[in-house]
Amino acid sequence: MYKITKVTDRNGNEKKSAIEQIKEICPDMTGTILYKDMISIGSRFCFLWSGDSGRMMRTSPIVEITEDDNKIHVVTMNTEYWLEGISAIEKRKGGINKMYDMRICKCGRLHMVPMEKIENALDKDKNLLLLCGGCGAATVIGADIQPDYIEPQKDCYSMYSYDFSPYWNKEISILDFESTENQKGFEEVFYSHGIKVPMMTGQYATDYFYGKFSDRWYPDFYKIQKKNISVSEIMEFIDKYNQDRTTVNMNRFIRETPEEMLEVISHYLIEGFDWKGTKWERL
Repeated sequence: MYKITKVTDRNGNEKKSAIEQIKEICPDMTGTILYKDMISIGSRFCFLWSGDSGRMMRTSPIVEITEDDNKIHVVTMNTEYWLEGISAIEKRKGGINKMYDMRICKCGRLHMVPMEKIENALDKDKNLLLLCGGCGAATVIGADIQPDYIEPQKDCYSMYSYDFSPYWNKEISILDFESTENQKGFEEVFYSHGIKVPMMTGQYATDYFYGKFSDRWYPDFYKIQKKNISVSEIMEFIDKYNQDRTTVNMNRFIRETPEEMLEVISHYLIEGFDWKGTKWERL
């Protein structure tokens, strides 16, 4: 897996709008290079974003590409991309003791899946099925075995995840836990209530969309249910509610979340979390 560390035009100027568009799709700007062995001058650079969006970036034809150790520099007609392997980034930062794999549900809950459960499924070449105790969403987590990009003589896991039957009703039977030639079976079903994210409204987040948490609970209308209220006071009430419903109460979130989980969560670039001034702030 790679992380896009810089995007510029051909003159070296940062393309802020392009970076913002990327972060809307994938906040941490990470993903997998597709068809890596086929990349050459004149071909297109294809990058599958991490997460559950299922979207990928396909550039204009490549005019220059260089690879140095675990870093890649891609030049197209109008844009230059710098990428670095995730393993190299983590090694430079001192690494991360990753006990959990974090998944953010559309209902705003954070699911911390123990890595031992995922590794156990991968060792048996099976998938793990994650069920959200909040909204019921089901996610399949697994990996394909393929040659390592850095050391081709070794194997590595290419992780994937996708929604389990998002459009049709589907039954799960004992047969779904057995692998066949066409489908991997489930090793385990992990039912998770997840970590709730407190908002400044006093309620917990009910939605998560492209890096932002939000709360759909009704505001405290009783505060403006009085005869002598002015229009400006009503507008101030609405503005404050709109701000509070999309702002995470970081103090409360830190108090309510175990430290070993905060350590993992803080390594993800999530717009909704402001770690500034805390021990988990990343420079």
